[in-house]
Amino acid sequence: MKLLSLALTGISEAFPQPVAVDFETLRPGLIALVGENGVGKSTLINCIFAALFRQLPGQKRSLYDFCTHPPPEIDLTFSVGGVTYRAPHKINPQARQMETYLFDGEGKPLTSGKKDAFQGRLTN
Repeated sequence: MKLLSLALTGISEAFPQPVAVDFETLRPGLIALVGENGVGKSTLINCIFAALFRQLPGQKRSLYDFCTHPPPEIDLTFSVGGVTYRAPHKINPQARQMETYLFDGEGKPLTSGKKDAFQGRLTN
């Protein structure tokens, strides 16, 4: 899997405003995230996993509990075997609901937004 871009907003106090990372602009080699404690380095990396698995790794609390500012969203674009996919998530922490989609490189939906369809598509 190759990461292409990550956009998020409203996830933890570190990201109340939209933030985007374009991994394609980074040169090959070792990449380091550097910053003071609490600025969101781990949250940024964990949101990659949340986009794929609908939860933050290593956390006992739900992803909903980390949504601090409206509208919380995570949007990951990646490729596998040269095929591009986009996995946007629209999160409603009050209702504890999440719309999760998986689109192919042409923008065609591969899932309905329901949890079971998304998880089944990633494991098949």
